Amino acid sequence: MIYDIKVPTSFEQGDICHNLPKISIDHPQISNDEDIIQGLDFWEKFVTLQDKNIISQWQVNITPIITTGIILSQSCDLRNKSLILFAEIRNFNQNFSKNLPERYNQIRRMLRNETRTHYLPMCKKIEEFKEPKVIDFKSLFLVPYNLLVKKIDFFFIARLIPEARVVLQEKIARFFTRLAYDEQIFLTDKELDGWKISEKISEKEFEETKSRLKGLAIRKQCM
Repeated sequence: MIYDIKVPTSFEQGDICHNLPKISIDHPQISNDEDIIQGLDFWEKFVTLQDKNIISQWQVNITPIITTGIILSQSCDLRNKSLILFAEIRNFNQNFSKNLPERYNQIRRMLRNETRTHYLPMCKKIEEFKEPKVIDFKSLFLVPYNLLVKKIDFFFIARLIPEARVVLQEKIARFFTRLAYDEQIFLTDKELDGWKISEKISEKEFEETKSRLKGLAIRKQCM
């Protein structure tokens, strides 16, 4: 079993918690306005009021969603006693194949290839894990440290054993280090010269990179 269900005295990365307040502003309402302003319309008006320094006259009513999550913050960062970063845990939506080799392949594909999610197996000893779950790295939220430590046994479900936490750390790294494009897109023409010298880039690769970057319309407008 990859879960340790003994309630700890403090939190660590890889701890799974329930009863968590996830704040959502998908449909905010402004309490003292005649109209209910939602989505982008609300945000544009909010920013305008902030610029005019009169935002304090407004109140935004937001109801937290109660959910389950796993701690992504590094254990050393938790010592700052500030905010804890969670990824939401949701049900495993796929239907498991009755064929065991195919079921294994389903799990393997998620563990190895799907950086936006991560598989958590079922555990009969844990009520919330009577069925397999999925960590959703697309759904991240913060919870105040002081809220959680006041009553750990109310929030705590289980802790990943060290070996499982290493796998989680790798998934976190893969999710947050994905690059949409190579790093040279952020370099000016002069900085590209420095990149060429520092990295000992061949003349051919250097010219190919410059040619590719110049083909980006938005770069032409900004450089």
